[in-house]
Amino acid sequence: MTSASVMFTVIGDIARDVNVQVAGVLPHDLVMAGDTPARIHTGLGGSATATAAWLAFRGSSVRLIGARGDDEAGAAAEGDLRVLGVDPRLQVVPGATTGTVVVLVDSTGERSMLPDPGANAALSASWCQAEIAGQHLHVSAYPWFREATRHTIECAIESARGRGMTVSIDLNSHSLVHEYVTPLVGLLDLVDVVFANTDEWRALSDQWSPPTDCFVVVKRGAAGAQWSTGDQSGSSPALPVTLVDSTGTGDAFAAGFLSTWVTGGSGADAVAAGNELAAVCATRVGPAPEHRA
Repeated sequence: MTSASVMFTVIGDIARDVNVQVAGVLPHDLVMAGDTPARIHTGLGGSATATAAWLAFRGSSVRLIGARGDDEAGAAAEGDLRVLGVDPRLQVVPGATTGTVVVLVDSTGERSMLPDPGANAALSASWCQAEIAGQHLHVSAYPWFREATRHTIECAIESARGRGMTVSIDLNSHSLVHEYVTPLVGLLDLVDVVFANTDEWRALSDQWSPPTDCFVVVKRGAAGAQWSTGDQSGSSPALPVTLVDSTGTGDAFAAGFLSTWVTGGSGADAVAAGNELAAVCATRVGPAPEHRA
């Protein structure tokens, strides 16, 4: 089975990124720092959006489920997704604005994010369940952390399991994992693959023991990634690159991993593929590829 023969469904937030490349190291208190020179770029944003775009970049068939406002930003996001080879299945929320994320990136490539969910908070369970299709469902945890859409994500995962699909989730935020760790562990028992960065895994690992058939991947940035499933484990080094922008590198990693793992690749090969795609993302501004490969 090849990547092109597998259909992925991805669920998560739809957003426009306002990417601010700050000259020098980002001041601790930006408000009090005076004028700070910057370069500003706008484009597609959202963890799920980026993963879907990188899956398409790898040649996979992928649909993206989410919600957008009935505004120009939402229409632009939908158009951009089609150009990238993604099939957008977006619920249009009347009167709502499309989500926006302000991303502050300093000269080291590290970033801080300021998200406004907008229409994403209105994504309905019925919309998701009607649009899920394919062999694998990938979920961004951001909508689950949001009380208004937690039930939506739980219903989507339950629906995918009922259709015989495999399921993965990216935890996305160590502060939210720490805040919601108790209910989160019950959700994670229902998925096949969990993606976490080092801080997210640290917030979770004392509270959750993965089922033996669950594949856990811990992304460690420039240190590569560690993985474990059952009694097997390993690590894979990151590719040496000059970091331009870390935004979206974890999402690209998930796409590289899934496009290999779902098609029967070994865990080691899947993690290596994730590192390769993350390296591509790290060398450009923004979380998504510029075009489909």
